[in-house]
Amino acid sequence: MENKFTTRTALILGEDGIKKLQNSHVLVIGVGGVGSFFAEALVRAGVGNITIVDYAKVEVTDINRQLPGLTSTLGKDKVEVVKERLLDINNNLNINAIKATFNHETSDEIFNNKYDYVADAIDMVSSKIHLVQECIKRNIPIISSMGMGNKLDPTKIEVSDI
Repeated sequence: MENKFTTRTALILGEDGIKKLQNSHVLVIGVGGVGSFFAEALVRAGVGNITIVDYAKVEVTDINRQLPGLTSTLGKDKVEVVKERLLDINNNLNINAIKATFNHETSDEIFNNKYDYVADAIDMVSSKIHLVQECIKRNIPIISSMGMGNKLDPTKIEVSDI
């Protein structure tokens, strides 16, 4: 019997759930402190199609909190580092890495594909608002991570519908 990396996930979701994940296409915007972990969790769960978007290069200050932050990746584009990592988890992954800032000028190009879900890990409030508006307009479910910078009390974290 073939030992697939999704075997444990299949125990929870069943084969139909695994097929749904494999056929899903998720857009992850921002692959830093939140988005890199989000993208990796999706791929490890079995999502078969993913598009990742980020404009930044890996900096030394990323090392303490981001998956792409390694001494060996300093100066490299985050989307390329994360793409390589995700393909190392699932070499059958269909992945599109876009080096861009999400905004009014780039959103049509980024939404050129059909997405089943969108994960928002954007730092810039104006881009975050535009992304939510685009998802509502296109009827695509979205999950947003709001900022945690300088917030040290984990009891203040909320999960809510905006």
